[in-house]
Amino acid sequence: MNCLKLLKKSVIDSQLYVSFMGTFFAVFFMMEQNTFRFPSVLLIFITYFSGYLYTKYQKTKYFYKILLLNFVTGIISACLIIFNHNEIRLVKWFVIVVLGLLYNSFFLKLISGKSLY
Repeated sequence: MNCLKLLKKSVIDSQLYVSFMGTFFAVFFMMEQNTFRFPSVLLIFITYFSGYLYTKYQKTKYFYKILLLNFVTGIISACLIIFNHNEIRLVKWFVIVVLGLLYNSFFLKLISGKSLY
């Protein structure tokens, strides 16, 4: 039983595992529609990874480091979109990121009735 707990803690709960699984899910639909593009896959992975880190470390002492990392990955993501897609995709991605940030911070605070900070 301890092996299963160790496996869950080290693999399934890891940021990379969650990000890869979300990205593979998106790749599955891309392949079904014949719209697979590597820059899109990289963008999806970066967005999943950054969002998961933001959510996981939101109330910890590492939050400002994670916020800085998310800012850098946001710039990388915006560059990926600008050089490989169009402006509409940049706006859609930005809206998704902002909604994710608001959901993690304010929505959870309103629903739970507790302060996150």
